[in-house]
Amino acid sequence: MKSFVERTRHDIVEWWERYMKSEDERARFTTFLLQDFSEDMLEDMRELDSLKQFYGENEQIFQMVLQRQEIWDRMLALEYKSNDPTRYKNWRGKLLEEEKHGRKFTVNGTQEEELIEEQWMQREE
Repeated sequence: MKSFVERTRHDIVEWWERYMKSEDERARFTTFLLQDFSEDMLEDMRELDSLKQFYGENEQIFQMVLQRQEIWDRMLALEYKSNDPTRYKNWRGKLLEEEKHGRKFTVNGTQEEELIEEQWMQREE
C-alpha cells in the first residue's frame, strides 16, 4: 500500500507541475502530507484523476500558455542581445545577421503589437 501511495503522490506532483498549480493550491490538498497509509489515501487517487481530467479538457490552453512563455523568453533574450554594447565589436558578421531579421512582423499589414493592443481595446468595448 505504501509504495502505491508514494507512486501516486509522485504522479500527482508531476501533474501539478504540468497543470501549473501554485504552492497555495497544492497546500489545499491536505491528505497529500499524511503519513498513515490508510483508506484516506483514496483521496490521492481522486486528486490524480481530477488533475488528469481537467488537463485533458484544457490541454490546448496549457500548450498555448507554454508556447507564449517560450516566445516571451526568446523576446527577452533578443532584447538583451540588442542592448549588448559588445555586439558592435563582432567581426564575424553577427550584427549583419541581426539586421537581416530586423524587419517588423506584421499580420495583414498591421504590426503584431498594434494588433494585440487593438484586440484588447475591442474586447474592453
